[in-house]
Amino acid sequence: TILYGLVGLIVAALVIFQIVRWSNKKSDEARQALGRAITISRTQVTTTPPPGSTEPTFATDKERAQRAIEEFQKVAAKYGDPYKSESQYFIAANRLVVDRQKGISELTELQNSSVGEVAALSKFALAQAYESDGKLDDATRLYTELARLNSTAVTPDTANLRLAKVYEKQGKKKEAAD
Repeated sequence: TILYGLVGLIVAALVIFQIVRWSNKKSDEARQALGRAITISRTQVTTTPPPGSTEPTFATDKERAQRAIEEFQKVAAKYGDPYKSESQYFIAANRLVVDRQKGISELTELQNSSVGEVAALSKFALAQAYESDGKLDDATRLYTELARLNSTAVTPDTANLRLAKVYEKQGKKKEAAD
């Protein structure tokens, strides 16, 4: 009986070890795929590629954003959270360049994400989009919410700084200084 118990424990330990190993392998694979997509989204736009470069180059921001969206969609389709939600955020952020209204719509949905970092980043990107579109009241509301969230992805200091800039654009010097 003791021997059967020991063999059972060894088998259980081996099974747990294999599951953890497989999970770590999948996480590494997902991080690498996400990293490749982020690299594409941050590639410099240039009409002439640097000599000897093997990195992809893009002639326009729109072309780069479209390619990044395609790469992030692959990650979102293949992996679960948090990689899927992060990819959806990056898709929405890049979509602002390709189809601004659809990007804003996607960011609006993602600000309610169950992944806290994605929700905060989506809210911040949406506030920035509103700010650049001149919708300063909407931007003010979102920056104020972000400052209260106390998120590590978008710190209260960052949100308050952006809020001050919006107040300054609105001519509210005292609020901006505060």
